[in-house]
Amino acid sequence: MNKKIIVFDIDGVILESIQAKNKAFKELYKNYGEDIIKKVLNHHKNNTGISRFEKIKFYNKNYLNLYDDKFHNDKFLKNFSELSLKYVFKSNLVKGFLDFINQIYGNHDLYISTGTPTGEAKIILNKKRILHKFIKIFGSPETKKSHLKEIISKYPNTDLSNFYFFGDSLVDYEAAQTFNFKFILRCHDENKILQKKDNIYFNFKNYYDSSLLKLFYNN
Repeated sequence: MNKKIIVFDIDGVILESIQAKNKAFKELYKNYGEDIIKKVLNHHKNNTGISRFEKIKFYNKNYLNLYDDKFHNDKFLKNFSELSLKYVFKSNLVKGFLDFINQIYGNHDLYISTGTPTGEAKIILNKKRILHKFIKIFGSPETKKSHLKEIISKYPNTDLSNFYFFGDSLVDYEAAQTFNFKFILRCHDENKILQKKDNIYFNFKNYYDSSLLKLFYNN
C-alpha cells in the first residue's frame, strides 16, 4: 500500500458545523439590524473557506464604516471565537468520519487545513478526541494555499498522485488545483454550485460511502 498524504478541512468536512458558523456570525452582528445581518450571512455563505480575519475586517469596514479599526476588529474576533466554539462544540462529526479515520490512521499521513485559527482548531479537534490523528494542524491567518505549499515541501520525493485534499468550498478546490492535490469534495446543500466543477477527483455525502475507503486501500 502506497502511503498517501491526506489533508482535511474541518467545517463541513469533518464536522457538521456550517450552521454553527452561520449562527455565530448572526449573533455577532445582531445589534446592527437585520439588513447588516443579511449582508454578513450572504457574504459568509458565498465565501466559505475564507478566514474570519478577512471577513470581519471586510464587514466592519464595508457594512459598519469602521475603517481598519484594529480595536473593533480585535473585539469582534474575540467575540466571534467565543460564539463559534460554543456552537461548534455542539456540532456532530460527519456521519462515518470516525470509522473512516480510524481505518486509515497509521497507514497514511493526515493533516488539517482550515480557515479556523490554528489554536482554536486544536481545541475543537481535541474536544472531539481526534487531535492526535493529525501530524500537524494548519489554520488561519495563513491561507490554505500556503498550508498545502508547506505540506508538499515535506515530501520532495513523493509523487503528486499521492496527495489528497478533502474540502467543501471554492477556496479548498482552488488550493488543491494550485498544487495538483486530488480534490475530494464533501457534498452538502451549501456547495451545490461547486459540485458542478471539473477536476473533482471524487465526491461523497458521508464517510459511509464504501467507494471512498477503497481509494486508500486498493492501490
